[in-house]
Amino acid sequence: MNGQKTLFWKDIWLYDQPLCVLFPDLFAMCQQLDIAVSQVKFNPQSLTFSRWLVDEWRVNWEKILLDVANVQLCEGADITTWKFGCHGNFTVKYVYNALTVNDTGLYHKTVWKGKIPAKIKIFLWMILNNAILTKDNMIKRNWQGDPSCYFCNQTETANHLLFQCSVAKAVWAIIAISLGVNNDPRSLEQCWV
Repeated sequence: MNGQKTLFWKDIWLYDQPLCVLFPDLFAMCQQLDIAVSQVKFNPQSLTFSRWLVDEWRVNWEKILLDVANVQLCEGADITTWKFGCHGNFTVKYVYNALTVNDTGLYHKTVWKGKIPAKIKIFLWMILNNAILTKDNMIKRNWQGDPSCYFCNQTETANHLLFQCSVAKAVWAIIAISLGVNNDPRSLEQCWV
């Protein structure tokens, strides 16, 4: 990398994230937002700021300059690589793998590979990720309503709505009797929690 086409602030080249993300205050004060790495490497004074760098800003800037000084530039042109591929090459397979790397939860395969309607899969996924709009989740989104369950006076959470509420327990008991299984709601609750 010769640093002539790599952007100092906006490209990932020095750390695992762009400098504009790691040091947003310095980036906001910088007057050369699209300056190349080679320009800063060979002439750090070419980068100016709109105000004096004091305290933490000065410490951060000096650390960046020290790390930049340790970078060795070469004659070859700057090359863009794909960090999720094994050889730096972009493929759709690597994008899919990068996007689904966290999809390995306890019930992921059970929910998404199950032979059930899609709307039920989505509902189950939302329950497992505590994403259904129960009153406690709506309050986290600045909802101003009453957090109490309509059927009892306890706070409405997903666990309460589906298992703890007296109405939910009655529904599970009816389902259990209909299917001929144990009608203890606690045994059903442990399957979900």
